[in-house]
Amino acid sequence: MNYEAVISCAPVPWPGGHSFLLQEVGPKKVIEHWSDALTEASHSLTLCMNEPDHALLDYISSSFPLSKRVSVRLNVPPEAAEGCSFFETDGSIKLRSGATLQPFLPASNPAEVWFRVVKRWLEELETKGSSLPEIETQPTPGVVVGHHCRISPDTQLIPPCWIGNRATLRSCTIGPFAAVGEKSIVSQKTRIINSYVKSGTFVGEGLCLDGLVVGGKRILEHSTGRAAQIIDPSMLCPV
Repeated sequence: MNYEAVISCAPVPWPGGHSFLLQEVGPKKVIEHWSDALTEASHSLTLCMNEPDHALLDYISSSFPLSKRVSVRLNVPPEAAEGCSFFETDGSIKLRSGATLQPFLPASNPAEVWFRVVKRWLEELETKGSSLPEIETQPTPGVVVGHHCRISPDTQLIPPCWIGNRATLRSCTIGPFAAVGEKSIVSQKTRIINSYVKSGTFVGEGLCLDGLVVGGKRILEHSTGRAAQIIDPSMLCPV
């Protein structure tokens, strides 16, 4: 069966300026998680776009098995025989038919819905462990650490949390429900809770990140999807 989903024409200010589907959830991008679900169900996906997204098109065409499972077309049809809703309220990915096409993210709070996927993934790490044991370790249930990380002895890792490859953590507190992307640096006296630090991000000293998606030049509150400022004094907290 071929499922269809709509990419909203409204721009979403994701960190780094990339498409939602190209955002990372742990070691994979969102579209790779979707592809896994499609492969397990022996289904395919058609993404209907109002406007061309060249970064997404290039990524799909150059990635296997995405190029076999996912296709893209422009001009969203007014009606469709089948529709698809990928996200449940708990953030799990479900393939579900419907009478009409449905956007995969609501226009009102896209970051919140996206973070549900991150939280669901972290919960699964806590209960099932990592599927990549050759490059990740799980020192305690729900704490997964990539390879070649530099973590000071006084850093606290509170499950569930995930630390990407080559990350550096300096006397900070990570978790619960926190992910630190690959090659990121987190400074001392900083707390990261219910937040996602994207790959290659530097987080300064003495900050409290709670409910944020941080990366590049954009910081989003995932409860609203609006831009946030971590230098705001209200976001500072003692450690």
